[in-house]
Amino acid sequence: MRPVAKNVLAASVELSPRQEEVIALMADGLTDREIAQELCISPRTVRMHSEVLRRKLGVTKRRHIIPMYFDLVVRETFPP
Repeated sequence: MRPVAKNVLAASVELSPRQEEVIALMADGLTDREIAQELCISPRTVRMHSEVLRRKLGVTKRRHIIPMYFDLVVRETFPP
């Protein structure tokens, strides 16, 4: 599993440690079922994390979570 920078989004979006794990696995291209197996949680729990992430990031589709997340990370890491 890929490490996620702690508090990288602190100024804009607060993510729990579990949400950071889920988003890192999504970025690796895993499905909800594969993420569930990796984290020893149910696929339904992964879907709930995905829903919360969509709301926090202001997107409507799962596929938009990663681009929005990385856009925020870049803006927080390299401000204009």
